[in-house]
Amino acid sequence: MNIPEEGKQKLSSHLVKHLEEGIRSEEQTITVLIEREDVVGTADALDKEVENKEATIVDRFDSINTDVVQVKAKELNDIIKNPAVKSVAIEQKYHLLLDVATKVVNDEPATDTNISLDGSGVTIAIVDSGIHPHEDLISPKNRIIAFYDAFQDKEVEPSDDGGHGTHCAGCAAGNGMSSNKKYRGLAHNANLVGVKVFQGRSTLTTTIMKGVQWCIDNREKYGINVMSLSLGGTANASAENDPLCRMLRQAQKEGIVVLAAAGNTGRRGPKTIESPGIEPEIITVGATNDFNTVEKDNDIVVDFSSRGPTKDGVTKPDVVAPGTSIVSLRSPGSDYDREEPMRRVGENYCWMDGTSMATPIVAGLAALLIQAKPDAKPAEIKRAIEEGAIDIFQNPNDAGKGYVNLKKALEKLNF
Repeated sequence: MNIPEEGKQKLSSHLVKHLEEGIRSEEQTITVLIEREDVVGTADALDKEVENKEATIVDRFDSINTDVVQVKAKELNDIIKNPAVKSVAIEQKYHLLLDVATKVVNDEPATDTNISLDGSGVTIAIVDSGIHPHEDLISPKNRIIAFYDAFQDKEVEPSDDGGHGTHCAGCAAGNGMSSNKKYRGLAHNANLVGVKVFQGRSTLTTTIMKGVQWCIDNREKYGINVMSLSLGGTANASAENDPLCRMLRQAQKEGIVVLAAAGNTGRRGPKTIESPGIEPEIITVGATNDFNTVEKDNDIVVDFSSRGPTKDGVTKPDVVAPGTSIVSLRSPGSDYDREEPMRRVGENYCWMDGTSMATPIVAGLAALLIQAKPDAKPAEIKRAIEEGAIDIFQNPNDAGKGYVNLKKALEKLNF
């Protein structure tokens, strides 16, 4: 398909490549995300354009002036000429950031602090495959205070047919009820909100965006302070134009501290940070191997942890945390539980590797900082986490500012 040069300026590079090389014919219907100019009346102008081209608006995210449109490829050239259109990206797949390399099972990482914080009064949203009502989350009180299923577009009872989200929830906020407190997260008394955006190992941009939008809309209702996303997709666009990155920037503006995994493609070398980890304003987390010891001097950034810089030249990740052989909550009968039975630890736990695990560990730390200073803004929490990190890794595009450290992060908060 031939695209005029002036039109390409509004299209993501991934969409351009798809139109030029990936479509069967110009009659093929594709799903795109169209960002409208932030001007009054642009929604109406785009509605008329879409109607004229017999296209369909299947979803609308007014918080970031973006419409999800199904349209024949041949009609795009005319649509992008409309002055209401600012940029256009294609729907893409995202995946759970779970590495499956064999590692020795180790306990949850230790925290260098004696400060009594447990996440009380803070709510962490886990945007993932769901959350199983595990004993460590519902006893002695049920801390899963809400559960939204983006596929059903409604709140339902908590569940997790994938197993990944439950493990992440435990990394952040499990209380160790089933292990005499051996396996518990930093924010072990925090509330949790489950946001199901995965069915299987992959999902689409707009499904994740629906989950994030629900968190924004229900932030005050459920007191959502922190959002953890252990997921990623190929960074096909600048963070400025990436629809999911724009949505997460909006979440931060609304007062939610957002954390995302760096990705598990580090074996490919530099410039492997995935979306939405490329977003400069959020906290992007890489993974280390702590070799089952509390001492950090011999720790390394694990080879699978994605490296920076981003395609925009931004140094990422921001910080790192342990991400190998992390023992956390098991979701019985889930995909992971059936596929990896050898990774079970007793009846109630299992272990996983990945920046997926490092991310909710840091989300738990962020919850403790918010508990210590409830009026802290997301940017202040990010700054404290970064400035309080311990740098033992040399290369900032491998490890950012270094190992997260609660005690030092608290010292950086302006009380």
